[in-house]
Amino acid sequence: MLSIQQLKQNYKSDLNALVQRATHGLTIAVNASCTIIMKNHPNYKNVYVYSTDIDNFKSDGIYELIPQILPDSFHELRSIKLEKFGNITGTLYANSMRIHSPHGNSFVTCISEAKIDSFPENNIKEIEETVINCRYDFSTVLEHVSTFSQEDIDRFRSYKFSVEVLNTDSVFESIFSFFYSILKDTDIPVDWNEIIAFIVEAQSHYNNVPYHNWRHATDATQFVFYLITMPHVEEMLPPLDRFALLLSVICHDLEHNGHTNDYHRKVNSEFSQEAGPDLPPLENHHQKLAKVLIQKHLKYTLEHLTDEQKENMFRFITEIIFSTDMGKHKFYLEKIVANIGKFDGSIELRILTCQAIMKLADLSNTCRPFDDSCKMAKRLNDEWFIQGDDEKKLGLPISNGMDRDHPTPLPKGQIGFYKFCTQQLLEADQKFFGCFQDIGNQFFSNLSTWEKLASEL
Repeated sequence: MLSIQQLKQNYKSDLNALVQRATHGLTIAVNASCTIIMKNHPNYKNVYVYSTDIDNFKSDGIYELIPQILPDSFHELRSIKLEKFGNITGTLYANSMRIHSPHGNSFVTCISEAKIDSFPENNIKEIEETVINCRYDFSTVLEHVSTFSQEDIDRFRSYKFSVEVLNTDSVFESIFSFFYSILKDTDIPVDWNEIIAFIVEAQSHYNNVPYHNWRHATDATQFVFYLITMPHVEEMLPPLDRFALLLSVICHDLEHNGHTNDYHRKVNSEFSQEAGPDLPPLENHHQKLAKVLIQKHLKYTLEHLTDEQKENMFRFITEIIFSTDMGKHKFYLEKIVANIGKFDGSIELRILTCQAIMKLADLSNTCRPFDDSCKMAKRLNDEWFIQGDDEKKLGLPISNGMDRDHPTPLPKGQIGFYKFCTQQLLEADQKFFGCFQDIGNQFFSNLSTWEKLASEL
């Protein structure tokens, strides 16, 4: 068996590329038939395999596996039999083991053609030493995104974008590319490493709930990027406003636990106590934490903005995130309608412009191609049922539409949501901005499909 040092030399280019990826991954080929991977993840849900020496395997991507939860003890192997790995079919094994790491929650996985019963102690020690000496370097992410072609960027400028088909690496690079595209030709002071570190921590503050998770944040962020790169919309918002909007959307559901504001108030949760009687518990927490993360990570930007610019940026972030409170949906809708044709470039109307974009992005699941839209609707229903279960356990009245024992048929529920939430906002935004026709066409196509499905019940 080759030593770790020999492998580091032999696979230097692959190692350097992967160690610097935002997945916190480290890949080291161990022998002719397996690959070792280190991945930090609090729930051990994702393992990313960069390369392998299994014959005929194409080392051309990141391959995701879903291993069993690993035991708490270190150096205890657990094997999972695979039918397929990448482009290879046949009998394969994912052999996983927790290791000691300063990063915490770290493990290695061997993809092999035969089950592995143990790793030699000296090999484990070398692996752990390599992990300890590994430094998280973001330069590869920037290097990769900076070489995106116009075609790469243009595929993000579409309501047909699908977060469903992306792995975690691609999601991360997509989000960073939105910031890079918006900021690279402006005079906004930016340290790209700080932007990447900010995105990494923002991701860590999303919970594993069915809908209001990192995928939803990514989906909404792409939709904002799509809208603010439309020429007419771009002209309405200076670069710093667009930057504030991107920061807001990526943070707009930080630490969302899958329960509504009404639930938080009923149980007097920490979010509710933090917000007091006048503010929405969720949105108040999201915007407060967003500002904490921005102040923690974007120090270079904040140090080089004027006091007025900083004050305006934080005002935008606060007011944009608060606008996602569905309890005040009618208030914001009426405000948008009242200002159609009145845009004058004032800060008040620029904030309203960002709110109109943010609100539509938050409901953009209704404007995606139907297959993706349907998947998101089912996840939101799942999240509501979990809240209903919790309300039932606490002896509280079950919120409307959240009783899994008496569910509203999905098509009927979606028709109501489309007509009474998204449709009015979409039509107001179309008049306010004078565009979004393609989005409207997809929305009404989806609504028609739901109505057809409802008629067949």
